[in-house]
Amino acid sequence: MLFWGMTGLRIMRATRRPKSSGGERPSPPGRRGGRVKRRGVVGQMPRELTPLDSALHFFGAELRHWRTVRELSQAALGQRTHDSGALIGKIEKGERFPSLMLTRRLDAALDTGGVLERLWPRVDHERATRDAPASGGGPGVGDLGLAWSATPHATVEVVAELWRTDLDRRSVLASAAWVASAFTGPTREWLLNRRDEILNARSGRRVGQRDVDALWAMCGAFTDADHRLGGGYARSTLLHYVNQVVLPLLHGSYDDTIGRGLMAATARLCDLCAFMSFDSNKQGLAQRYFIQALRLAQAGGNRALECFRFY
Repeated sequence: MLFWGMTGLRIMRATRRPKSSGGERPSPPGRRGGRVKRRGVVGQMPRELTPLDSALHFFGAELRHWRTVRELSQAALGQRTHDSGALIGKIEKGERFPSLMLTRRLDAALDTGGVLERLWPRVDHERATRDAPASGGGPGVGDLGLAWSATPHATVEVVAELWRTDLDRRSVLASAAWVASAFTGPTREWLLNRRDEILNARSGRRVGQRDVDALWAMCGAFTDADHRLGGGYARSTLLHYVNQVVLPLLHGSYDDTIGRGLMAATARLCDLCAFMSFDSNKQGLAQRYFIQALRLAQAGGNRALECFRFY
C-alpha cells in the first residue's frame, strides 16, 4: 500500500513483545502487578491493532503510537481535544472515521508535526469508497446525525461531519430515508434535561460576543432568504457559510457564557439547514439536522429554540 512505510515498521515493532532467553516475557520498566505506572496511561493491555488492514486502521495505529509516546490515556487525550475518550478509542480500533477538524486537533494535542493530517486524505478516500455502494440503512453515513451525543463537543463533531458530507453532495446522505424510530432516543434524552458541563474551550482563535452576534445576524439573513426564495436557493450558500465560518468558531477558544451562546446560534443555523433540506425534498437529511439542532439548543440552554423543534 502507498501509505505503508517506515511508520508502519515502527508500529509493528511496537506491537511485538521481546522475550527473554528463558522464554518468558520480561516486565517493562515501571510495571507492577500487570499495570504500567505511567502518567495518564490506563493500566490494562490495549487490544492489538491491524495497521495493514486499511488506511483507517493504519491511522488508528499511528494515533495510538503517538498517544503512547506522549503517555496519555484515551480520556486524557480526549480532554485536550474536547472529545470523549470513547471516540478516541473507536478511531484507534478503526471503528470510526475521524473528521479533518478532529485530526488537526489530535495533531496539535500530540505535537506530531502534522503526521495524522497527512494520512487523513487516504482515510477520507476510503470512507467515500465505502459510502458509495452503501444504503441508508447500514452503518456509516446512513446513520450519521441520528444519535444524541453525550457532550456538546461530540455534537459539534457530528454536525461538522453532516455539513461537510452535505457540502460534498454525497448521494448516500442526500437520499437517506426518514426514520420514525430515530426520534425515540433523542426525545427521551431531551426530556431528561441533563445540564451539560461548562462549555469552555482553549484552542484556536478567541471567540467573543461580537462573533456570536454576527452568527445571529446571519441567522436572520438566511431566514429571510429562505422565506423569499425558498430553501433550494439558499441551501448551498448556507452550507458554505457554516463550513468556512461557523466551524472554526466552534473549534475556537471561549468561556462558558460565549460557548452557550455559540451553541444556541449554531442550533438555529442547523435548524435552518433542516428546513431547507426538507424544502429540497431531502427529508432524511432534514431529520438529522433537526435532531442535532435540538441537541445544540439544549447545550446552549435556549429553551425557546428547543421547544420550537416540537412545534
